[in-house]
Amino acid sequence: MADDAEITERADAPALERWEALRTRELIGQATGVLMWQRQCGPDEAVALLVKLSQDTNTTLREVARTFLGDFLSSGPAAPGGTASSPA
Repeated sequence: MADDAEITERADAPALERWEALRTRELIGQATGVLMWQRQCGPDEAVALLVKLSQDTNTTLREVARTFLGDFLSSGPAAPGGTASSPA
């Protein structure tokens, strides 16, 4: 027989899954926005680039987006069109 903690944990699992799905969607949306800005492209092209990288590297789309955003934030933004911007 399940104890109270196990029942609570199972009851919270769907809520946790929904939370993770929202976080994944947010990450992919942010990465899409950065790509749109950098490459001056539309959302379909930006998502296609993320999906291609995901498939080419056999990595989840969530992980591709997370890594891309981490790299973007650590290296500083590039000017639209892919050239590096210089700090003012």
